[in-house]
Amino acid sequence: MPLSWRFGGRGVRPASRRSHRPTIRVALFLGFGLICGIWVFAGVYFTGRLADLEERSSAVNARYMHAQELLTTARSQVLLGSVFVRDALLDASPAASDQYRRNLRETSATAESALREYVPVIDSPAERARLVELRRDVDNFRDTVFEILETDSSRWLQEARTLIRQQIMPKREG
Repeated sequence: MPLSWRFGGRGVRPASRRSHRPTIRVALFLGFGLICGIWVFAGVYFTGRLADLEERSSAVNARYMHAQELLTTARSQVLLGSVFVRDALLDASPAASDQYRRNLRETSATAESALREYVPVIDSPAERARLVELRRDVDNFRDTVFEILETDSSRWLQEARTLIRQQIMPKREG
């Protein structure tokens, strides 16, 4: 049987006359290489984006923590100041009242410094208004306390409860 009948009537081409068309094997390797390249690119791109997000998240977290520390400092100093006021009203000696005034000035300065340094994490008009109100309340409390401490210290022990109820509690509740 002639060779041309076995291959459908076409003769076998010699190896030198084959066309250089890509074979299925080459197409598979190119496709696989392209897919791997896309995966590598996507991995590098998304890893970079995640690193950026992590960095921004850390910055916001650090800002939030610093703001909370400042508010905690201001709060603790105001509370410490109210303890000094209570102690001053109960211990009416002139030497002790001078020391309590100094302590109150220090706590007031520390609280005011913390509030000056405080920047709201979410900078909105409502947050700025609350900060202004908080500063005003702390200033009013300080002014009231110093007004009380400027009165006659000999009457503090007898009038301590009245002074606290009439002067300090309305400021605290208002």
